[in-house]
Amino acid sequence: MEDGNKIIAEVFEAMDKGEIVPFFQPKVDIRDNTIIGAEALVRWKQGDRFVAPFAFLPPLEESGDICKLDMYIFERVCEYLKQWEEEDIKIPTISSNFSMKHLRNENFVADLEAIADKHDVDRAHLEIELTETDSPDEMKRLVDVVFELRKAGFRTSLDDFGSGYSSLSLVKDVNVDVIKLDKSLLSSWDDVTNLSQKDRALMKHVVGLIKDMSMMCLTEGVETVQQKEFLRSINCNYVQGYLYDKPLPEPEFRKRLLEGPYDTPEEDASAPAETAKSGVSEEHEDSLEGLKILLAEDNDINREVAKMMLEGMGAKVIEATDGADAFNKFRRSYENEINAILMDIQMPVMDGYDSTVAIRGLDRADAKTVPIIAITVDAYRETRDDAEAVGMSGYVTKPLDPHRLLAVIKGGVKAVDNP
Repeated sequence: MEDGNKIIAEVFEAMDKGEIVPFFQPKVDIRDNTIIGAEALVRWKQGDRFVAPFAFLPPLEESGDICKLDMYIFERVCEYLKQWEEEDIKIPTISSNFSMKHLRNENFVADLEAIADKHDVDRAHLEIELTETDSPDEMKRLVDVVFELRKAGFRTSLDDFGSGYSSLSLVKDVNVDVIKLDKSLLSSWDDVTNLSQKDRALMKHVVGLIKDMSMMCLTEGVETVQQKEFLRSINCNYVQGYLYDKPLPEPEFRKRLLEGPYDTPEEDASAPAETAKSGVSEEHEDSLEGLKILLAEDNDINREVAKMMLEGMGAKVIEATDGADAFNKFRRSYENEINAILMDIQMPVMDGYDSTVAIRGLDRADAKTVPIIAITVDAYRETRDDAEAVGMSGYVTKPLDPHRLLAVIKGGVKAVDNP
């Protein structure tokens, strides 16, 4: 815990310096592309780089100090809301995340009221995000806290619905304003035309149930036009994700509010089949002949497309269906047997970041040096920083470009072979 205590002390010091700030990721009505709100996400800017949230949030959560950080971000949000009001900017609802550890605080709601009143902010513009729970005691307390929050005039939302417990009693008993469907529900929907009838029926009825209970249904992690159009077809009209915007620093978000609705997204970023057609030119000088690549991708179609590309370049491919599977297959491989790893970031069971950390932590020499290349949906600085922070060697974006893929893998392997 010594390292954890050091990180916690550094976080508090960063708060005093103003290095910890909220970024705002817009929430959008897909019917007219208007911003209906935003989620405040914690960011730590240390000099010219950002510290990845997973590098400092777990120690705070474990120690309980996450509650101090949550309240700090909430107060920064209130300060910004007041500034926007004074600048006559139309204020959307801003949600702030709160750990379930706040449920142990009998004065939780009163503390929030005091901060909002201190900055003279209309509580109706503030949404309190809590997560689902499988603890009966926490569940009872959650029901009570949500009731108190709504009575105090705050909006409420239940985050990450579908990622864990997600029983029907949660929808029935926890009377929140908004239920946010977890992005994991979309993780294998890069090509929604291949959704099974069961998947479609499940999502349609989950959305319908939420709306029938007089709650707003919002889906997180929307990254492609196909996903958006599928959600529109089942009447889930509110989304959040990189299809519209990444989390924005306050000046950029304020500008975004003044600019009005987004342009309708038209580019279809979810067409892996088209990528497969491009192939790699046979006369291309370079190839992956003789290399063994571990490919970690949970989407069957995307994995098959990437495998076809890699095998077309001469590589031998070992397939993994999630991060845990990738870790186990690397762990069971012979030392130096695997020349590179292609690792999708968003996967169930264990995501690409956690899988990379686990691989790098193995007690064998090649675990420290094998190139691990992130497969991402974007090339934003934040994503690249997070990938680098866990020890990834580079990145390729979806849909995969075969020439970029070839260059990154060859560059990574050469960098290891010739340090």
